[in-house]
Amino acid sequence: MTSNKINDFFKDMLSFENEDEILEFKVDQLQLKTVNKILKIMKTRNISQKELAEKIKTSSSYISQVFSSDKPLSLKTIVKIQEALNIKVDINFNDKKLKYNTLPSDLSFNVENKNKIVQFLDYKSENKKVNNTASTQTNIQNVG
Repeated sequence: MTSNKINDFFKDMLSFENEDEILEFKVDQLQLKTVNKILKIMKTRNISQKELAEKIKTSSSYISQVFSSDKPLSLKTIVKIQEALNIKVDINFNDKKLKYNTLPSDLSFNVENKNKIVQFLDYKSENKKVNNTASTQTNIQNVG
């Protein structure tokens, strides 16, 4: 396949006919990110989908469908998973328009990065109050 054919293939895959398709795509992205984080925790603890289903009192078929995005992941299910895995789930809202609202975790504090660090600190000092928000980020942390 030539690079033009590959580009056309991906353009077709990522083209949307209406706003509902765009919304569904974004919902799927958020669900996949959340499920991925849950799966990583399950892997480190050697917990299978069947065992998780038992812990949250649902069928392994339902968990499989949620994890493959065939069924939506509800907040109720997230809370059940949080309790079953003894993790903390935080949902943070960040303004997409603000470029420097977070620092990359691998950012070293040197002269090259001085401007990024200053802009980040300026942003943080200006936004200690409740943030008007535009995008959603889910953080899942191990508690135990």
